Amino acid sequence: LNGLGTPGTEAFIIGDTDNIEIKAKILAEDAAGIRVGNEAEIVVRMDGNPVMEGTVTKVAPTAGDEVSSLGVRQKKVEVTIKPLKSEISLKPGSEVDVKVITETKSNVIIVPTAAVFDYQGESCVFTVEEGKAVLRAVKRGIRNESFVEITDGLEAGETVLASPDNSIEEGMRIKAERMIY
Repeated sequence: LNGLGTPGTEAFIIGDTDNIEIKAKILAEDAAGIRVGNEAEIVVRMDGNPVMEGTVTKVAPTAGDEVSSLGVRQKKVEVTIKPLKSEISLKPGSEVDVKVITETKSNVIIVPTAAVFDYQGESCVFTVEEGKAVLRAVKRGIRNESFVEITDGLEAGETVLASPDNSIEEGMRIKAERMIY
């Protein structure tokens, strides 16, 4: 062992890469609906960003204080996720992004998240009727980072402004390039 280290010091650790678990720290308000058994998507931070399926195996009973990279103190819950298949070689210390699926629905009306805004205590969107902006109160359902379910206030096929800015007013004429169909 001359020159290789001090006797008794760990030289390496042997691990089982077929039984890797992912420990994710999730903001407490986002973790409120997460349960053991929820499906998860694991995006591996490597070329091509491959996606793996996983399942939640443990949710910590309490949130702990974490300090973000910007120095903000946040309450986070540790969630353990087990990849379902190990077709992508993960190693201890690999960086991944996770998305936990807490609820799914089909045959619903959805709009881009940026289309919905709060106005006078209600959730609203701007619809387009006869080429003009019309303020419409709606009720939100489930959401993700891209879309919001609308449970009341819109019919399928109606046109909404995808991301209205503060300059939009009710009755304003809308050009076609500002609309989504």
